Amino acid sequence: MLGAFPLPIMAIPFGVDRCISSIDAICQGSVEIRRKEGHVQYDDNGLLIIDASFGPTISDPSALRAEILDIPSVVDVGLFIDLATEAIVATDDGQLKHLEFSTSQ
Repeated sequence: MLGAFPLPIMAIPFGVDRCISSIDAICQGSVEIRRKEGHVQYDDNGLLIIDASFGPTISDPSALRAEILDIPSVVDVGLFIDLATEAIVATDDGQLKHLEFSTSQ
């Protein structure tokens, strides 16, 4: 379920305070820079990873992705919209599910 865990947002370190404030204005939970053992975490490209909670569900992921990408300093969002029409998902009991869907959903 989208929204069940924090959404990763990758941002340029310059101007991150304003970026976090903008994300916080649309967020329904917490917004924080990802840290591990007290150290700020960066992705492979040197971008800061910001974790934002948007409540128990994200009802319109496409609109949320567009709104976040409009924020200065944001480079990408962990919402991958319209990239695939099928997925293979492993269940807790070790079974595989093949899901097919339309990108217009």
